Amino acid sequence: MGVHSPTAKAILDVVHSSSQKIYLVGMKGGYQCFSSDEPTRGAGVVYVDVNAKLGVKVQGPHGQQIVPLHNNIAFLHELGHAKQWIKSPAFFNGALQNTGGFEKDIKNAASEMMTKVRTRVETKPEGLGYSANKNWGTAPLQLTGLRLCRPGWSVRIETDNLMTHEWLICDEMRYPKRQYTDLVML
Repeated sequence: MGVHSPTAKAILDVVHSSSQKIYLVGMKGGYQCFSSDEPTRGAGVVYVDVNAKLGVKVQGPHGQQIVPLHNNIAFLHELGHAKQWIKSPAFFNGALQNTGGFEKDIKNAASEMMTKVRTRVETKPEGLGYSANKNWGTAPLQLTGLRLCRPGWSVRIETDNLMTHEWLICDEMRYPKRQYTDLVML
């Protein structure tokens, strides 16, 4: 997938030309997020599951459907957070993501997730706060109960990123737009 989106190109240009250090961590299995306090103070990190299979819930003529979404859209979404942080650190700094607690939460979640993936479990354990498809134990997992930001601030950051980056990219590249909670793991 080439960059056929002026918005995506603008995000890439800002992140690439910034004096702020932005690290990229690619994983096979895991999660997608941006943290502005790792691995050293003053650096940002984009975490990407390079094998993620994503879908978007859309309303179709026969009810709700799930339409595939290219993983690069998720990657560009996280780079959009990096651009937010580079361009407006005061705006972005209202989130819990700028604390050491976020780094600890991410590391714990990743470790716990990989332990669950390696251990084949035939039925979904109760109370773990995970959602997964019928292949529990081998499928990519998604944390559902972990709150990484103050709720109100997280919504502002995500809404701004959707409106100023992701939705424009989706329009330019002819992908369905989503609300933040409409992204699903396939």
